[in-house]
Amino acid sequence: MDKTITTALLIIAGVICSIFLFNTVYPMINRSSAAMVNMTDKINNRMQSQIEVIQATGSTSGKTVYIWAKNVGTSRIDAVEQSDLFLGPEGNADRIASVTNKSAGSQIYNSFTYEYNPASKISKITREDNTDWQYTYDRRGQLENVQRYMDGSKLTGSEF
Repeated sequence: MDKTITTALLIIAGVICSIFLFNTVYPMINRSSAAMVNMTDKINNRMQSQIEVIQATGSTSGKTVYIWAKNVGTSRIDAVEQSDLFLGPEGNADRIASVTNKSAGSQIYNSFTYEYNPASKISKITREDNTDWQYTYDRRGQLENVQRYMDGSKLTGSEF
């Protein structure tokens, strides 16, 4: 009789532990699979976004290029202003290093020089007035800090 009660108690304890373990592990597996599906969808959308250059023309000075492009991918490209523009042949392209805006009289009214970190994220933007915006990122590549400098000295109240 003692063996029967002990065996029954052990079976009940085993069933309770199994249920507890299942209720603990299953939600973790479910959340991680949802995260994997979400990441796969994002990567798939990036691969489906594609542009085709419709026309490209330059100015007579050869310093300005006008490009008309069309999205020929199956995915809509949101936030075009946050997209990167690479110049050069396919597989050997480079990011824009600087942008200079001039008035009709060829006077520079603003210019920007860009520097990138090894992860291809902007690390520094320098303006024509020697103002620098320096960007730092955390280990996951997310923007962590922005600081503004003037002639190499940090400006107070300019950290974000």
